[in-house]
Amino acid sequence: MELVIYEDLPGRVKAFVVKNQDGSHTIIINARLNFMQQQQAYTHEMNHIDNDDFEKENINLIEYYAHRMA
Repeated sequence: MELVIYEDLPGRVKAFVVKNQDGSHTIIINARLNFMQQQQAYTHEMNHIDNDDFEKENINLIEYYAHRMA
């Protein structure tokens, strides 16, 4: 189960995900986004979790494929 936290983040940051020591994840979503944008950001971060992107090294490729799949 993922923990979701809403925080005021800089405008260009929609969300990010952190892998916790116990193997769970915490998703931080920008509270300044509207509901639809928050849902899209959540889905995007869940895709990173589902794709096990934490084991990959090239962030540019990770984001490239994440945005192509969206």
